[in-house]
Amino acid sequence: MVSGVDQVIISPASPVALRRFLDGWGARWPDMRTAVGGVLGSEFFRWHDIRPALPDERGEILVARDAAMNDDWDEHGYRLGSRGEGPFYILYNRTPTNLRMLALQDPLSLGYQFEPYEVELVGSGLFLITVVLPDADSDFSTGVMAAVRDALREPAGAES
Repeated sequence: MVSGVDQVIISPASPVALRRFLDGWGARWPDMRTAVGGVLGSEFFRWHDIRPALPDERGEILVARDAAMNDDWDEHGYRLGSRGEGPFYILYNRTPTNLRMLALQDPLSLGYQFEPYEVELVGSGLFLITVVLPDADSDFSTGVMAAVRDALREPAGAES
């Protein structure tokens, strides 16, 4: 069974920020293999050899440390290997201009007793980014999510 844990972010950052994340993660994994939906027939390639532009509106990116992890992914799915690392998948697409969500923590931080309530997010140019990881709380998975968030927070002028 191929299963992973979804982590979801809504951000105004463009796919160029995700490309910046991949460049940074590729520095950790020099032989990193990626497959980008619609690029090179969606076949895996070494990220550092090609570094393609990502599709503007919607994209899928599969990421493995190397060819061995890619092969293991086919058989065992999203799992951490002996080095505590695993493959991951990023799916992104533009979101509707308004979304209804449930606030699970007090967004105002007023210190009063808090009960979850529905909120509406309204904006333009937002992307829904889903990162599928082997688990939610290993050092590896939290590291991937921290690096994704950092890349999304960088100002647009920092995009390469």
